[in-house]
Amino acid sequence: AISMLMVFYSFLILTENKKKIIGMSSLFITGIFLANFLFGLGVKTFYDAFAGNRIVLYCLYGAAIAMCITAVILNTIDIINSKKNIAAKNQLPDRIKYFLGNVLQGSVFSRFAIVVALFVGFLVGVVELACTGQIYFPTLTYMIQSTNYGVESILLLIAYNIMFVLPLIVITVIAGVMKEPERIKNKIMSKNWLIKLIANIFFAIMIFILIRQIINV
Repeated sequence: AISMLMVFYSFLILTENKKKIIGMSSLFITGIFLANFLFGLGVKTFYDAFAGNRIVLYCLYGAAIAMCITAVILNTIDIINSKKNIAAKNQLPDRIKYFLGNVLQGSVFSRFAIVVALFVGFLVGVVELACTGQIYFPTLTYMIQSTNYGVESILLLIAYNIMFVLPLIVITVIAGVMKEPERIKNKIMSKNWLIKLIANIFFAIMIFILIRQIINV
C-alpha cells in the first residue's frame, strides 16, 4: 500500500498543483480505507449469518490459519533471500503492479482526476487485499468472534482501518515536505525483511489464538 501510494504521489508531483496533490492523495487514501472497511463488513456479515453453524466456523478458522501458515512460509523465504537480490515471493505479481501503475498514472491526468482518485484508491485497496488480507482476515476472524455486539464490531472495524491508513497519511505528509517519494519508497522497502519478520511473529501468535478458538467452538 505504501509502495503504490508513493508511485501515485510521484505522478501527482508532476502536476505542480498543491491543492490537487492534497485532494487526490486524500481521496486515494479514503478509497483504500473504504475497500478494506467494506471487506471487513462483508466478513462480519458472513460470520453473523452462519454464527450458529459449527462447520462454517471451522472452515472460517481453518482458512485463517492456512493463510497465516502460508504467509509465514513465504515471508521466511523472502527474509532468507533478502540479501541475495532475489524477487520476493510474498508480493503482488509484476503484471498486476504494472497494471496498477498505469491506472495511477492515467488517473492523475484524467479530466475528472479528483473523483477518479477515490475509485483508483478503492481499486488498489481491493487488489492489495491479496497481501494486506494476510493480516486482516485472521484479525477479523478473531475480532468478530470475540465481540458481543454489532456496534462494537463496526467500531473496531473503523478503528482497525483508521490505523491501517494512518501510516499512509503520515508518509504522504513526509513526501509533501521532502518531495522525494521514490527515495521514501526505497527507504521503506529496504526494511522489508524486518516488516516480514514482525509479520511472522504476528502470524505465529494468531495461529495459536485461532487454534484455541477452534477448540472452544
